[in-house]
Amino acid sequence: MNSLRTVFIIVFSALVTLLVVFFLISNWSLLREDFTLSLWDYGFSFSVISALVAGMLIASAVPCLYFSFHYFKVKGQLRKSVKQERNTQIGGHSWKQVAGLLANGAVEKAAAKMKKLDTGSHPHHKFIQAEVCMEQGKYEEVIQLLEPGFAKEPMPEEGFLIAEAYEQTGNSERAKYTLETLVLRHPDSAIHALLMLVEDAVEAEEWAEALKWAESCKKIQSQPNVDLDEVIIGAQYELLKAEEKDQSNFKKYLSKVNRFIKNNPSFTPAYVLQCDTMAEYGQHSKALNRLEKAYDTTLHPVFLRKTVNLCLEKEQPDEAIRLMKQVSMKKNDLFAEFELGKLYFKLSMFDDARSVLSPLTDKFTNPHLVYYYLALAEKKCQHDAQAFEYMKSAFIGDGSERIQTGAYFCAYCAHILNTWHDRCSECGSWGTIQLNLQLIEQNETQNPPLSHS
Repeated sequence: MNSLRTVFIIVFSALVTLLVVFFLISNWSLLREDFTLSLWDYGFSFSVISALVAGMLIASAVPCLYFSFHYFKVKGQLRKSVKQERNTQIGGHSWKQVAGLLANGAVEKAAAKMKKLDTGSHPHHKFIQAEVCMEQGKYEEVIQLLEPGFAKEPMPEEGFLIAEAYEQTGNSERAKYTLETLVLRHPDSAIHALLMLVEDAVEAEEWAEALKWAESCKKIQSQPNVDLDEVIIGAQYELLKAEEKDQSNFKKYLSKVNRFIKNNPSFTPAYVLQCDTMAEYGQHSKALNRLEKAYDTTLHPVFLRKTVNLCLEKEQPDEAIRLMKQVSMKKNDLFAEFELGKLYFKLSMFDDARSVLSPLTDKFTNPHLVYYYLALAEKKCQHDAQAFEYMKSAFIGDGSERIQTGAYFCAYCAHILNTWHDRCSECGSWGTIQLNLQLIEQNETQNPPLSHS
C-alpha cells in the first residue's frame, strides 16, 4: 500500500511539473509581449507566471517533503528495532547463562539470576524458569508456568516436565493424561512419553496398560529394545497368571500357558506356572513329568525343589529320593545332590545328609548353603564342635550377614531373596532368580545365566 502511494505522488508531481513547463514554453512569446502592455495587463501576466512557477515549486516540493518524512520515520523505526534486538540478544544470553548454571547444578545461582531478567527477553524463558522451579521442588509453579501454553500447543519438552511435576505432586492421573496427549499430538517423537507410560504402568503393576504402551512404543521405535521386549513378555505372563481358572476351564487355561511357553521357551516362570496349575487341579503325575522336562530345558534348580515339595505334599518321600538320585546319576548333577542332601535332612536322615553334602563343599565357589545344612545335620548328630565350624563357614565376610536356608539371588541385580520368586522384588526382572550356588568349574550345562526376557 505504501509503495502504491509513493508511485502515485511521484507520477502526480511529474505531470504537474511537465504541464507547467509545457505551458511556459508554448506561451513564452505571448508572455514576453505582455510585458509591454499596460500596467494592469502586466500585473495580470506576472500573476499568471508567478502562479505557474509556484505550482511547479509545490509540485516538486510535495515528493521531497513526503520522502523526507518517510526517511525519518523509517530511520526511527530502525533505531527502535535495533535497540529491541540488542536487548533481546542481551536477555537471551542471560537466559542461556541461567540454563548453563542449571545444567551445572547451581540451582540457587540460576534462580537468583533469573529474578533479575526480563521475562519477555527470551522465547523459552518460561521453560527455563520451570526447570529452575523443578530443581527447587516447586512443582505447582512448574505446572502454572507451562500448563497454559501446553494446552494451546502441546510440545514434548514442556509435556515431560509437566508430567514429572504432576507425578511429584501425586497426581498420577493428570501426568498420564499429559503423556497420552503428547503421544496423540506427536506420534513420531513420542517414544520418550511412551517409555514413561510403560514405566509408570509397570511400577503400578497395571499390566494391561504396560502391555499396550510397550507394544505401541515398539511399533514406532526403529532400534531393538531388550527392556521393551522384557516388559511385553512379562506383562503377558502377569495377565496370564491373573486369569481366573477353575476345574471347568483349567485345561483351556493350560493350553494358553503352553502357547506362551512355546513362544518364550527360556522364560522360567511360565514353566513354574504350568506345573503349579497341573498340581493344583490334581494332575500330579503330569506335573512331575513337566517338572522334569522343565529342568531339562532350563537347568534351573527351582524345578528340583518343586519336585521334592510336590512329592512330600503327596506323602511320597521315597519317590522324591528316587527322582533326585535319578537326576544326579544321569547327569552327574551337583544341584540334584544338594537337593537330595537337604531332603535327607528334612526326613531326619542326618547321616545320609552328611554323606551327601560333605563332598559338595569343594564343588561350589560359594558353598555357604552347603555348610549351613551340614552344620544343622552335625548339630542333630550332637557333633557340636563340627557343627560350630561348619556354621562359621556359613557366614559371609565378618559374619554380619548370612546366607539363609534356601537363599536365592537375582542374576540381574544380585538382590538376595530367601525363597524363589518369578520376579525380582528389587529390579523387577522376570526369571532371574537363581539358587545362590555357583560351581567352581561352571559351564553352560550347569546353572546357566537365565535371560530376563
